[in-house]
Amino acid sequence: MRGMLSNRLAPILSKHYISSFQTSPLSPASSSLLSPIQPWLFIGLGNPGEKYQSTRHNVGFDMIDAFAQSQGIPLTTHYFKALFGEGIVDGVPILLAKPQTYMNLSGESVHKNSGNLF
Repeated sequence: MRGMLSNRLAPILSKHYISSFQTSPLSPASSSLLSPIQPWLFIGLGNPGEKYQSTRHNVGFDMIDAFAQSQGIPLTTHYFKALFGEGIVDGVPILLAKPQTYMNLSGESVHKNSGNLF
């Protein structure tokens, strides 16, 4: 199930990040078994357009923007009706997403069009 997330997001992960996945033990008891570190997906909800900028409706967008800026992650890729950015933080691949549908329709970016990520 965990591998399904990285498989579905592979089209937006650059080859650099896919090839740089690090490995970590699955459990202390099985230290000889290694698996790739799974990417983390952070989704900030909000509403697109100037009307909602800097309002309570866009706190999720603001948090993604602040985190992206602090980590030097540009949000430049459009995929699944969302604006995406990718980077690595402390050795973990990170995906940031800002759905470009209105908040009530954010499921179109987060779930439906992504083929049941979770």
